[in-house]
This record gives sequence, structure tokens and C-alpha cells, in this order.
Amino acid sequence: MNQPLLSASLKKEKRIIKSPLAAGQMDFRPQGAVLIATLVVVNFIWWMVMIAAIGVGATHLNNCPVQPNIPIYLIVMGATSILSLSVTYNISKNKESAINILLTACMTVLHIFSFSWLIAGTCWVYNIYPPNYSGTDNYCHMITYQFAFVVTTLLWVAMTIPSMWSSCRRVLQDLLRQPAVRSLSLTPAQHTVVVERWWQVPLSKVGSPPRLNPRRHRVYKLVEDTKHAPKTNMELILTQTVPKLGGRGDTVFVKRSVGRNKLLAEGLAVYPSPENKQMFSEELRVGIKYEHSCFSSMVLIWFALLLIIVILVDVQLLREGRPEDRIQTRTGQMTLDFLKRSKLSINKMPPDDFQLTKEVVCRQFLKKLGVVVPLHALNLPFEPIKDLGDYWCEVTINGLDTVRVPMSLLPYEDPSATHQKQLKAQRRLQAAANVSEEADEEDAALRAASEMEAGEESVGETSASAGPSAAGETTASTQTEQNTTSPPSQSPDKS
Repeated sequence: MNQPLLSASLKKEKRIIKSPLAAGQMDFRPQGAVLIATLVVVNFIWWMVMIAAIGVGATHLNNCPVQPNIPIYLIVMGATSILSLSVTYNISKNKESAINILLTACMTVLHIFSFSWLIAGTCWVYNIYPPNYSGTDNYCHMITYQFAFVVTTLLWVAMTIPSMWSSCRRVLQDLLRQPAVRSLSLTPAQHTVVVERWWQVPLSKVGSPPRLNPRRHRVYKLVEDTKHAPKTNMELILTQTVPKLGGRGDTVFVKRSVGRNKLLAEGLAVYPSPENKQMFSEELRVGIKYEHSCFSSMVLIWFALLLIIVILVDVQLLREGRPEDRIQTRTGQMTLDFLKRSKLSINKMPPDDFQLTKEVVCRQFLKKLGVVVPLHALNLPFEPIKDLGDYWCEVTINGLDTVRVPMSLLPYEDPSATHQKQLKAQRRLQAAANVSEEADEEDAALRAASEMEAGEESVGETSASAGPSAAGETTASTQTEQNTTSPPSQSPDKS
């Protein structure tokens, strides 16, 4: 009596399984117009990138002394890519066997040459990394090197990601083909009695049905009664996005009342039958492919926008002219004048292994003088500096003018309040000592001047008093000379 009711309920459930699927089925397969639009956008972007590569390489052909092959690498890469795209279009148009074979051979040769040229360009570009644009004459033009670096890196990424994805996908497919893994996705049947025959059925001939005993082989023994098993949540596959549960194609476990009264009744979910699982897995696979194609298109579009920005910057630089033809800006000239009359004083830090490097000098420029100096604009010829003393450094402003700034490395000063008080007291004592020394020097100078004046007066008085005596002595000496020189007198002797 119960069997017809059971079959009717099963038929009703089968109808419930099919109706939500038909109501909520959505097609995730991309249409032909989307694929054509994606291909057109990708080809247009690639053409633009390769034309830009040729333009950048030809414009700055002699502006990369450190590696002259980089501009040539860009020119050849752009020309080869454009030629490959042209040959590809001709292959799609020409269906004749001879021309098609010739174009295919040319395409193979171009691909081999492009890959070899990419390897050589990678060696040239990455060999001089990291870049140093402080001296453009000695390194490479900034736009040229950045363009070559970005294009080379993106090419390697674009070649590596598909191969990694295909290998991982192959491994997952091989893993899912194993029976042990596939059995994990099966749901055990509920409300079922599991039995087995008490007597084994004997083997039969090949191609003939087994012979069953009418009585013996109708005796069964109970293995499991799932009716007495603990009740679990109902497993369903969502056909639409349900808040707090998931999106289309997600497998969820909900209470039986919620599953029957809401999800199944409203067409929001279906039973996880093998057919439904296969259909949703196929939709998921196609949706992932579509998402990957959209993601690739978005990446290429962003790369094209970045390339356009780089080209605009390069055009702006070309419009401004070469560095030797450009003039300094107003703020640059003000910074240049300020640095010419400035001196940088740096206090040595406590560690014994302290070294004065470019990073430290740039931070001290910002801290002491309030000037932001990038690393590439600073030239420190004595790097690293360990000893105290006077040095100098060169700062290049806007890549045009270079100014030499004197720099001193002073002993360490403790920034604590006690030490600052001691320094102030020492400075006061030093200032007082300097003032006293100056006063002593002035007193000594005044004393020396007064002594000199007194000496001059005493010398004058001595010369004045010595005048008459000198005259008398002169007269006496004259008379003596006359007496000695006169002849003897002829007077007679007195008796």
C-alpha cells in the first residue's frame, strides 16, 4: 500500500529537482562578441606597446652608456613583434597550402628569434639593476631603462603564469580522477535499509545470467538501517545567491526544515544529484575561464594606461629639452642659493662603529636645514666617514645645477637636560674667560703704551741736561789740543 505513495512522492521530488533548475539556470558561457572584443583590445594594446618600444629605443639610442644594447633591444623587440602579428594575420587570411606553410615557417623562426632576443635583453636589463639615475651621462636614460625593465618583467610573467596554471590544473585533474578522491563528494543515501544475501550466488557461465535458488537466495541479513542513524543537515546546491549561505553552484548544509520549506520550495536550491553536480562543475569551470580572460584583459588595459602615462612623461621631457638646454626653476634657484651659504654640522653618535653615509646625510639635511635631498641627488666622495673633521658633499638640484656644501662631523652631544645645562655653563665660562682675556690684553696694551711714552720723555730730558756739559767738555778738549800743538816758549829761566 505504501509503495505507490512512495513512488508518487519520489516523482514529485524529481519534479521539484527539475523545476528550480529550469527556473534559475543561468548561462555563464562568454559569447562570441566578448571574445572578439577582448582579442581586438589585446591586439591594439600590444601594437601600441611595441610601437612605443621602437619610439623610445630610437629616441634614446645614444643615451644609455652603461649598456648601449638596451635601446637596440627595444627597437628589435618591437619590430619583431609587429612582424609576427602581421604574419599571423596573413596566415589566417591565406588558406593556400604553399603560402600557409611558408608563413608558418616564418612564424616559427620569428618565435625562436624573439625568445632568444628576450633572453639576451633580460641579461642586459637585469645586469645593471638596481638603477642609479644620479648621473644620467654615466648610467642610462630613466624612461628608457624603466620601459625596458617593465616590458621584460611583464613578458616573463605572462609566459610563466599560463604554464604554471596548466601544470597545476593537470595535477588537480589527475588527483580528482582517483576513486578515493571522487568518493569524497558522494552523499550517503538516507532512509535506506542495507542488506546482503545470506547465501552467495554461484558463478555462472560467461554471457548467461546467474541461476538463483527460489528460496535460498531470497534470504537476506540486515547490514545497516539508516533510519536509526543520527539525522544530519540536508545537503543542497544553490541555484541563486542566498544571503548568509553562498552563491550559485555552492554546496551548503542546512536544516531540513529550511531546505524543504524555503530553498527547495522557492527554487533557490536543488538536490546534489550526480547530474546537478556535473552541470554546476561545468558552469564553474567555464566561469573561471571567463573570469581569467576578463582579468587578463583588465591587466593589459592597466598596463596600456601605465604605458600611456610613461609615454606622456617622455614627451614632456622631450618638450622641455635636454638637461643642458633646460633652465632652473624658481624654487630650485632659491634652494641653490640657500645651500651655497649653508653649512651642515652633524654630531657623531655614541657607537664606535658609527659611519656617515648618504642616508645619514640626507636625514641631517632635512633635520638641520629643512631641505629634502634624495639619495640620487647627493654625492658623498668620502663615503663612509668615520673620523671627526671637516668634509664636503655635492647636491644636484633638478638634475641641472650642483652645489658643494661644507660639512663637519662633530663629537657626540648628549641631548639630556643635565648635559645641556652643563654645556651652557661651560659656554658661559668660556665666554667669561674670553672676555677677561680680551680685557687683560687691552690693559697690557695700555700699560705698554704708557711705558713707551714715559721712556720717550726720560730720553728727552737726558738729552737736554747733557747739552751744556757736552759744550764745556768740547771747549776744554779744544784748548788742550791747542796747548799740545803750540811750540815751546823762548822765555829765559828765572834765577
